[in-house]
Amino acid sequence: MKYLRILITPVFLLITLLPIVSAQDSSDPGTTIKPTGTYFEVEISSPGKSSVLWKNWRDNGMYYGEAEIGGSKSMIIIRDGYSISLSPDIKVAKKSRLEMNTSKNPLASKYGSLADIPQIDPGTYISTARMLNAQLQGPTMIENNTKAELYTLKITEKTNFPWNDFMIWVDPATKLPIKLKYSEGTDNRTLTFKNIEQSKKIDQSRFEIPEGYKVIIFEWD
Repeated sequence: MKYLRILITPVFLLITLLPIVSAQDSSDPGTTIKPTGTYFEVEISSPGKSSVLWKNWRDNGMYYGEAEIGGSKSMIIIRDGYSISLSPDIKVAKKSRLEMNTSKNPLASKYGSLADIPQIDPGTYISTARMLNAQLQGPTMIENNTKAELYTLKITEKTNFPWNDFMIWVDPATKLPIKLKYSEGTDNRTLTFKNIEQSKKIDQSRFEIPEGYKVIIFEWD
């Protein structure tokens, strides 16, 4: 298998803000350590297709996401340089090293963090877009009279990256993404970010393969 691509069509998010629970530093009882996790949801929609809602958790460089796709639950873990796709119906975990060598993985690209949901970090998304030369077009209004700053990015350099023509709407106060549109070939996708919760305490067991799963390891050619 040359590469394992994480298919994200109808992916992420729907809960009200929860109180943040602070952890105590055992080495200094008087110091409160702020939780570092992020929870967010992303709804992915394309013309003529059913939308998919992904629920996502990130913490300490690890990621876990889940969604209902085609009547089945899809679950993804990314940690320690591996992507792990979980199939709860048959209790199988498909584990593949994240290969960033473009000669082996045609999808590997510096632009991957703009469109591949598991790599998206709402807290750093706009800074990543700016680093890749996204251009601020100015203030605008979107659905429900929501104020936003619109950024655009068109990839003109020679690349095998399949996504292009990015339009990114950002909350001017928090600098967190609100909505993203991009093209993938002839397909157009819209990602709507919801319920972004930062500084959240996250159960670390989310980033572990559940007991009873058979692990299948895929290697790059």
